[in-house]
Amino acid sequence: MQHPHVTSGDALLHMSNRGRGWGGHLNVDGVGMAIVSELKWEAPPPKRGGGKQHTAWHSIAEELKRRPWEWAIIAENVSCGTSTNISAGTISAFRPAGSFECALRGVSHGKAEKLYVRYVGVGEEPATAED
Repeated sequence: MQHPHVTSGDALLHMSNRGRGWGGHLNVDGVGMAIVSELKWEAPPPKRGGGKQHTAWHSIAEELKRRPWEWAIIAENVSCGTSTNISAGTISAFRPAGSFECALRGVSHGKAEKLYVRYVGVGEEPATAED
């Protein structure tokens, strides 16, 4: 007997119902994954830290927080995606999202010669001379 097919947009799901379990193969945009036939109940292991890079990001973020609103070059010859990850708070040291601003200079082929970053806080304004 042929497996039933369920389609939704670009996804194609082949499922089987052998015995009590269920399982199959999910294909979304040409990327496939195996679907387990029975759920396995367990908590995920703790995330592993990023090691030296993780520590470096936290040190950089702390230094920037000590001098809010001042630009600093934090990386050279860097992927442009690093800027996005900092601004979005994807890198934990730069959370909450939006509390750091980035500027790239010398961009070519997805790389930047320099990555400038400054800490702006969340909803904070720079201090003026009268403050």
